[in-house]
Amino acid sequence: MTNPVSTESGLPARPDAPAGSSGGGLLDLVERIGNRLPDPTTLFLLGLGLVMVVSWLAATGNWQVVARLPEVRMVDGTQVLDAAGDPVVDWVETGQVLEARNLLSRDGLYWLFDTLVDNFIGFAPLGVVLVGMLGIGIAEGPASSRPCSRPSCWWCPRGCSRRRWCSSAS
Repeated sequence: MTNPVSTESGLPARPDAPAGSSGGGLLDLVERIGNRLPDPTTLFLLGLGLVMVVSWLAATGNWQVVARLPEVRMVDGTQVLDAAGDPVVDWVETGQVLEARNLLSRDGLYWLFDTLVDNFIGFAPLGVVLVGMLGIGIAEGPASSRPCSRPSCWWCPRGCSRRRWCSSAS
């Protein structure tokens, strides 16, 4: 007896689900929305374009802000605590005025490409995201990786579950 396979996920359909139904739960909704999202590269480029347009608007509008830094309030060398026991923090202006930079100008594009590597290196969550995307790409099993993984299954005996996995990967 063969199990019916859901066309959307490639996983066996639930035996108690009515015919033509995928379950209709919250996870199915999340999966449908996720499947409609464009490629991550496209999302990145759209976000970059949006940031560049907003930078142009901000520079045209002469947006400015005075830099402020947090400073823990101290009395007689000890921290002042609030009712919850957390230190009280005051925001102190440094006097440095930060102005918006137009990333669509010649100088802005030069600055963008000149500091690109430093920005990526300094953004700590990027490493976790890249490793996750790499793992997902490997787990999805792109067609280009199948010829590399198949030789590792040649040594499996006939009844081995890994051998069945290798024969279904073609």
